[in-house]
Amino acid sequence: MKSQSLPVHDMWIDECEQRKTIPVATMPADLLKGLLRCSKVEYEENKCCRIVTQQVPLDVFSLWLQTVYPKKNMLLRPQTPFRNIILHVMLGSDVVTMIRSGETVCLGSGFMDMFNLTRYPNEAPLQKDQGFLSLHINIQPKKVKELVKWFPELAGLKDKKIMKVDGKVNKTSLRLNEVSWPIVLDILTCRYIGEAADVYLRRHSVNLLLLFERMVDKPDHGLSERNRKKVEECFDFLKDHYVDQHTVKQMAERFRLNARVLHEGFQAMFGCTIRQFQLDQRLRRAYRYMMETRTPFGMVAVKTGFKSARSLRNTFWGYYKCDPILLMRAQ
Repeated sequence: MKSQSLPVHDMWIDECEQRKTIPVATMPADLLKGLLRCSKVEYEENKCCRIVTQQVPLDVFSLWLQTVYPKKNMLLRPQTPFRNIILHVMLGSDVVTMIRSGETVCLGSGFMDMFNLTRYPNEAPLQKDQGFLSLHINIQPKKVKELVKWFPELAGLKDKKIMKVDGKVNKTSLRLNEVSWPIVLDILTCRYIGEAADVYLRRHSVNLLLLFERMVDKPDHGLSERNRKKVEECFDFLKDHYVDQHTVKQMAERFRLNARVLHEGFQAMFGCTIRQFQLDQRLRRAYRYMMETRTPFGMVAVKTGFKSARSLRNTFWGYYKCDPILLMRAQ
């Protein structure tokens, strides 16, 4: 497919000022499914394609979802109006993109990549019906310091490897795994509005950034086949039994593994420790109980394995950066 002869469409993947959004009611019916209730929606349609853009500003960064439906062979030119650090997740079709340096990047479906891009058009030749969903977290470099102040665990974003690159940051694309895919799915299916949506999507975006940082360009777990299966069994057990707090030692005894092998293998395979995984599961469940049911806060603490309502409140504050009681009252 010769890009020189293709019709061209520019697609902005961020904005320097507020653009006009449209009422959801004016959207074509077949595109309504899956729209986030909390997002600002833009819709473009011409002879080449249909593009639905959803944006959710989240203070120190923004969340973007862009669905592209090519009607014919075309050249898509995604671009940002200013420098952006972008964690990108591709779903749907694989897309090959040519960026400023002449580097060719394959955005594979089900993979994450990180970019540091400035204002210039990238080029992505698309074939008719080569549709995709692009989910990306956009962070302006000048806001990284503020983001790390909020979430110190993201200090790795200040690394020169990320801040000084012009183009793709990682060497190898990172496949979505059993931890990152549910986070992406939770983002795509979020039905909250207002502060409830902002808090939820901000924390999920942070978790996705953390998993990427912990796992990208790292060596393989190096586990034997037996030990790999045992670690997977441990993961499945913890996913179903998140209320009780299980130590590495207890899990090692249950699954007949060396504790060090389990600890290091779990972290290498899933991008988090056993303790972190359990805490994430419990707090995600707590959030859903609070936002989607009328369960009293004290009972939410019991249902999600916290010793007291106070313990949940303090842990929730440290994790989501907001007071859960006030959040519940605002609903």
